[in-house]
Amino acid sequence: MKEIDTDFRQDIALPWITFSLFWFILIICLGISMRLSYAFNIVLPTPIDFTRHAHSHTAFWAWAGPAFFGFILAFLIENTKRSKVFETILFWLIQINSLLALLSFILSGYSKLSIVFSSGMVFIWLSFSFYSIYAGKKLNKNLLLFALIRLSILMLTVSTLPTFLIPVSVATGFGTEMLRTISIHFFLDCYSEGWLYIMSFALFIFLIEKNEKTKVSNAGKMLLLSSIPLLILVSLRSNVFLFSNPIQWIILCASFLWGILQIIAIAPFIRRNLHYSFYCVIIFVLIKAILDMLIGIPVFTKFVQSKMFAVLYLHLKLLGIMSIILSLFIAKVYSPESKKFHYSKNSILLGVCFSLIALSFIALASIATFSINEIFDLNAFWFYGQILAFSAALLILLGVIILFVSCFYFSN
Repeated sequence: MKEIDTDFRQDIALPWITFSLFWFILIICLGISMRLSYAFNIVLPTPIDFTRHAHSHTAFWAWAGPAFFGFILAFLIENTKRSKVFETILFWLIQINSLLALLSFILSGYSKLSIVFSSGMVFIWLSFSFYSIYAGKKLNKNLLLFALIRLSILMLTVSTLPTFLIPVSVATGFGTEMLRTISIHFFLDCYSEGWLYIMSFALFIFLIEKNEKTKVSNAGKMLLLSSIPLLILVSLRSNVFLFSNPIQWIILCASFLWGILQIIAIAPFIRRNLHYSFYCVIIFVLIKAILDMLIGIPVFTKFVQSKMFAVLYLHLKLLGIMSIILSLFIAKVYSPESKKFHYSKNSILLGVCFSLIALSFIALASIATFSINEIFDLNAFWFYGQILAFSAALLILLGVIILFVSCFYFSN
């Protein structure tokens, strides 16, 4: 099959992507089980909190992250410096650690055992970061895309730094709850916003350049520039939203600037003649950018601090942006002419849209005031939101299974 790019090695990325899709299927199944439990009070074999921890953590380190690793190893690494032994060991360490971490979360929740395997994943990320820096190509015809990828790797490395405080604090009992909370928030912001989100944007630019045979410059420059307020933001917004603290005004300015730069970065693509799946990503990026600007405003504090807003926001990034981009990339590389791709793509797109709508209903029902309750039946909002989320998850599951089968047959 013809390569999508002369610098991209399909054979190297394939096992990473195939296993990532397998983990994505497991993640969706966990989500489906939780929706059934919420909607119909079905008792799961393990506590719902344990299932939720397994679902969220596995989504972070077994789906999007390793899929991006596969892309980087196939695109960024210099062949003369490539170590197949190291890459193989790294690959199986991620799979084994992900499995052990998943089982530990399901069986014991957020415990010392699950933290041990979570910490193990941090060392794997650091190993990958150092390897990609050592073996990465120094020059390429697309310097901007390389700069975005290297920036995302840098953010991955930075995100691991405070996580070393968590296992020490839990194991020894030393340190306050605030210290652990700040460490976790810093990791989540830096890992999801810096590593996963910027890497998603780089892959988005990669796909558009391959489709249109033209270079994309302004978008990448704006995203590189946005790393400055982003670093300020992830360093400071772990605190509570109290505007009596001057730091919160810095958070507000950084949040607003981060949102504006995202809009500037994605806006040029609106006028291009792209496939409708790309416009779905653009819409979700714009929504995310607006939410980022609203995060620091006091009037939205109650909504922002609610647990369901966090769930909605994370699904917007992981499903609405990252998963769609990854799905488009996988289909473009491994089944560009297959009709199965079109069924998979449409199934995933519809599922993601319905899922985000459902989570919006659930989030509104969770924070609504009594005045709203007099007009709308919040229990109905919650119930039908769960049913819609369940149906959407089935659509996504169908699309991902088709992608997984396509990749499996491609390898054979």
